[in-house]
Amino acid sequence: MKFMRIKILFFSILFLTGSILVVQKAEAAACTVSSARWSKNTVKVGESIQMTISVQNPTDCSNQNIGLQIFESDVFGDDSIVGPLVKRFSGTSGTVNYDYVFTVQDWERGGSENPGTIYFTALPQNQSGYIKSNPIFLYPAQSSNGGTTITSFNVTQLNASTIRFTFLVNIPRPGELKSFCGADPFWRAIEINPIKLVRNGQFALDKTNYKFDFDEPGQTNGKTYQGTIICKGTDVAKSQLISCDSRGVCQSGDGGTTCGTSGQPACESGQEQTYSFEIPNPLKGGVKDLSGLVKILAQWIFNLAIPIAVAMIVYSGILFLTAAGEPAKITKARDVLKWAVVGLVIILIGSGFVTLIQSVLELGAPSANSRSTLPAGSTTGGAMVTGAVGNKCSNDRNCFSGLKCKNSICQRATGNLVGEACVGGVNCSSGLACDLTAEQVIDGQKLGSCFRPQ
Repeated sequence: MKFMRIKILFFSILFLTGSILVVQKAEAAACTVSSARWSKNTVKVGESIQMTISVQNPTDCSNQNIGLQIFESDVFGDDSIVGPLVKRFSGTSGTVNYDYVFTVQDWERGGSENPGTIYFTALPQNQSGYIKSNPIFLYPAQSSNGGTTITSFNVTQLNASTIRFTFLVNIPRPGELKSFCGADPFWRAIEINPIKLVRNGQFALDKTNYKFDFDEPGQTNGKTYQGTIICKGTDVAKSQLISCDSRGVCQSGDGGTTCGTSGQPACESGQEQTYSFEIPNPLKGGVKDLSGLVKILAQWIFNLAIPIAVAMIVYSGILFLTAAGEPAKITKARDVLKWAVVGLVIILIGSGFVTLIQSVLELGAPSANSRSTLPAGSTTGGAMVTGAVGNKCSNDRNCFSGLKCKNSICQRATGNLVGEACVGGVNCSSGLACDLTAEQVIDGQKLGSCFRPQ
């Protein structure tokens, strides 16, 4: 009986030892990937690149499958663009290479971002943990957009029901853009917030400068527009945003975007870049000439001198009250009162001196205040009166009293009325727009007419 127990114990120990050896052997046979890396740091669509896998023991990995998956990473998260790819490990070396060629479809699945950050993962069969490779940059087949820029994008309300759009586009190297696009690109005009296509069209890349213009039914009131050049679903150039106010007056798109600005390529060697800036006029009212400066200085002196004169008169009164019959104090009080009154008189007639100085500066030109306000088309003796609404001007002095010079024509202070001349919507009063198709000739100029949009 004792012998039987010893025999059972012996076989139990032998069985346990064998089991441990089997488990250790099984564990030793597990394939373990130690590293994963790309063969280079950048790659373009259509180029070949190698995914290099290193394992701890090639014998354990022999003939085992390794799953490979390629991801694109950005601020929005990681997106799978290729795989999983199943590759069989073979050979006695601890390192193996797998070739891959990125396609246009891979680029598009990755969001068509230029460049895209790409990595891959390697996972042996029957394993739960994967190894992540180093990140690289994926570029399109031709990463240059050929220097494409939208040099001008304009939106104009022609009349109550028609909008005109105008593009000016410069493409210094059209061949590069076509290589990038793979076909001829499109121009398009879109409305922003919400995004809505106005119109688009394809054009042939056969020159460097292009102009696209078209008329579209509608009204611009309170809307924002943008022009783009697009191919393969990617904007290769964008214009500035063109915002239109409640009257349908849209800001100018002249000068558009250039290289180095948001949505445009970086400037290349020898390429010009324009920076616009403005120094604000610190003077109240935006004075632009010497006569206006004289007026401001005179007003400043007047505002300062009146309180001083009043204070001096009060001071002289106090001196009179406290003189107590002393001749010296009475004389001082009289002098203070006398010169305070003299100063006050000079101040009150000072505006006459300002007018005199202004007339000298204008070299005898008729004063704007000496003119009467006449409506557009007013005549004297059958001839058009210079300075009326719609006449040419270079400054406010060329216009009648109550009118001002804007867009090189005389207009009413609050904007011209329905039917009166205009160059753009800024010449018309609130609620009106400028109809450039309603042509009228004033002072040798072809002008539009203000109208009220329906």
